[in-house]
Amino acid sequence: MINILLVGGTSEIALEVISLYKNKNIKLYVITRNKKIFHNKLLNLGIVFENVVEVFETKNQDLKFFMNKILSLKPNVLFDEIFFAQGYMESKNSDLISNIETIYKVNLLDIIKLTEFFISNKFYNINKSKFIYFSSVAGDRVRIDNFHYGLSKFFLNTYVLNLCLFNKVLGLSFCLIKPGPTKTNMTLSLNNKIHLESPKKVAKKIFNDLNKGKKIIYSPGKWNLIMLIVKLIPNFIFKRINFRR
Repeated sequence: MINILLVGGTSEIALEVISLYKNKNIKLYVITRNKKIFHNKLLNLGIVFENVVEVFETKNQDLKFFMNKILSLKPNVLFDEIFFAQGYMESKNSDLISNIETIYKVNLLDIIKLTEFFISNKFYNINKSKFIYFSSVAGDRVRIDNFHYGLSKFFLNTYVLNLCLFNKVLGLSFCLIKPGPTKTNMTLSLNNKIHLESPKKVAKKIFNDLNKGKKIIYSPGKWNLIMLIVKLIPNFIFKRINFRR
C-alpha cells in the first residue's frame, strides 16, 4: 500500500497524475484550501479515488494549525510520495501588494515550510520516499508579463535543486516538474493567447517519467529543448523580444 499526500488538492495536473496510479493500491491524503472545490474538481475531471483517507482543509487556518493536525497521524502514517502542487498566478484585478504576497506565499514560502516540516518530523520512509514539486517552465527564464509568478518558480527551482544535493544524507529523493502552458483554471486568461495542452496529456508524460526515476521532468517533452534555447538567448536580445505588460 502506497501513502500519497497531495498538497494542493485543486491542481488538475497533479490529480490527473495520481489518477494514473489506479493499478496500485494507494491511500490518498489531501491538503486543500477548500474541500468542496476539491470534490467538484474530481467530478469535473471524471476522476474517482477509491481510498481518500483524509482531506485537510487549510482555508482560514495558518500552517501551524494544520501541522499540529497532521502530527496526529504519526507514527501510523509515513508518506511514500508527497506532491507539492499548489500554485497561484498573478491576477491583474487584485491589489498589487496583496497579489505579490500571495504569489510568494503560495508558490514558494508555504512549500518550503511544509518541506522542512515533513523532513524534520521524518514523515517519510528512509531511502524509499520521494518529494515531487510542480514548478513551471516560467521559472527557467522570467518574463515581464508574469514577472512575480515566474520569479517565484525560479526560486522554487533553486530550492529543490539544492535539496537534491543532500538526498543521500536525508535518505529521500526529489523530483522537479516543469509543465509547459496547460489548460487549467489558473491559465484561463491565457486561453486565447497561446496554445494550451490538456492536463491529461501533460500528466501522462509526467507519470511515465516519474516511473523512469527522472529528477527533472518537462511536459510536454518539447519544452526541454525550447527552454534550453530560451536560456541561451543573450540578455540584450531577450529583453528586446520579451513581452510587455
